[in-house]
Formats: sequence, C-alpha cells, structure tokens
Amino acid sequence: MDVIVKLKGSGLATTRVTKTDAAGRYAFSGVADGAYTVKAMALGHPFTPATTSVTVACADVAGRDFVGEQTSGPSLRGWVEGTILGGAEVSATGAASASTTTDVFGDFTLDPLPAGDYTVTASA
Repeated sequence: MDVIVKLKGSGLATTRVTKTDAAGRYAFSGVADGAYTVKAMALGHPFTPATTSVTVACADVAGRDFVGEQTSGPSLRGWVEGTILGGAEVSATGAASASTTTDVFGDFTLDPLPAGDYTVTASA
C-alpha cells in the first residue's frame, strides 16, 4: 500500500510530502527547529491518529506512528488549494450527498459513498 505522509509547520514555506518505504517507515530530512503537524494518508485507509504534532529542537524525532484501517466502501478524497486551506466546506452531490470540512492541509475525505457520479464543490 502506498502511504503518503505530509509535513506542515512553522519552519517550512510549503507542505512537504514523502511516501513510506516497504516497511512503513518515513523520514523528512533538513527540517528546521519548530512546531509541525504530520499526517498519513492512503486511499481507502483512514489513519489513527488523523494527524500528530511534533516539535523539532536540535534533534531527530522518532516514534510518530499511524495505524491504518480499511474503510467499508468507496471513498472520495481530495484537497483544496488556495489561501484558505483548512476549514473549507466541501460537499458532494450525485448518487448520494455528503459534506465535510478540510483539515489544516486542505485535505478532505468523504466515505463511504455509494459508487456513482458526483459533483464536488468547495467554499471558504
């Protein structure tokens, strides 16, 4: 399973992204001291915790682990780009209707949803 891991925080101009290796390990190099949020994501697999906080202070930080679970049906996942990432309202209409709010990374997941065609809209 391909797991994407995102890092966002005070020492970065933009969100950094990496993938886990075959053993599920991940790393970000060259991270300056500061407060960060880390998030793991894979299609159809919500993670616990959804995000975790980490503070880097002149040393490597280990042990920020996530546990993935299989969802019971299809998912609709994406992200919102722009000046307001977190807290945007996202709604999907079509075979069913659902809504959610984006997280601090601008990501959203609507699941489970029945198979079908959907129109997705976002608003701040």
